[in-house]
Amino acid sequence: MIRHARSSDLHQLRYLAQTAFAPYAIRTRGKREPLSADLRELVEKDEVSVYIVENAVRGFVCYRIDGPDVHIEALAVGAKYRRRGVGRQLLDHADRAGLRANCRRAIFYTNAQMFENIAYFRAKGFQEIDRRMSDGYERVVLERYLS
Repeated sequence: MIRHARSSDLHQLRYLAQTAFAPYAIRTRGKREPLSADLRELVEKDEVSVYIVENAVRGFVCYRIDGPDVHIEALAVGAKYRRRGVGRQLLDHADRAGLRANCRRAIFYTNAQMFENIAYFRAKGFQEIDRRMSDGYERVVLERYLS
């Protein structure tokens, strides 16, 4: 089941973010946005949706609507639930929210060192549209048109 995150989910969200993104810490050096984001604020703004199994958060997607775009800020799935379509369901959920808000495309930004992210989002129909330096990191911008 997918639903908006609640404040009661915060502990599980933080734990999942730590465990899902920690393997990339060495490679990306320094501040890692998914780990440093104020999840409480995102939850309060209804910008986090969670995938729930047996009353536990097994995955989440952070997204925000900005004009004609839905921006995917983070996607995380617990290790035991990867390769089962959970990430796809969470992305589809964000797409539907974007379509309801009359968005035309989904945009995802990632660190160029996050090879797995780039491959995953390309496999989900995203195309690279830009690479740029930001805060000392090479960022990759990917987009997918919604339909």
